[in-house]
Amino acid sequence: MKKIAAISGFSLLVLVMVLVSFNYIGPHLGWHVDELGSGSMVPCLKTGSLVVTRPVDPGEIEVGDIITFNAVAGAHTVIHRVIEIRTQSQTSFITKGDANLVADSSPVKAENVLGTICLHIPGWGSVVDFLDTTPGFIFCLVVPGLIILLVFARSIWKGAAPKSA
Repeated sequence: MKKIAAISGFSLLVLVMVLVSFNYIGPHLGWHVDELGSGSMVPCLKTGSLVVTRPVDPGEIEVGDIITFNAVAGAHTVIHRVIEIRTQSQTSFITKGDANLVADSSPVKAENVLGTICLHIPGWGSVVDFLDTTPGFIFCLVVPGLIILLVFARSIWKGAAPKSA
């Protein structure tokens, strides 16, 4: 039973470290991990959900996809559903929040699209916000790493200890 608990704990620590690492490395690869801050996508995506956006070529986006985009260059991001694709002089998308009665007032230019939603976990958005802080980084990456090192050091110490006859 102790062995199962130890393996489970170790696996959980490694999983947390992988998730934290992805949260810091992902944006450099075009992936985004965010908290959904508004209720415009209810009931599909609830406020406070963790949302993972993967980069896509704008040509791959279809009507019905949920995209993450910059509303105004460099400003806050928005997560809405594509309801129409326009391909006149340049590709743009007409979007609408599922809970909104009308479509967004401005089309989204293809260059403002960050990607499509590939994963969402209700209620986990606050975890992402915590991970983006220095204490969150220390708590979720450094502390588990130290625990793993201590477990290995203990194992080595026990293995090196002389056996009594």
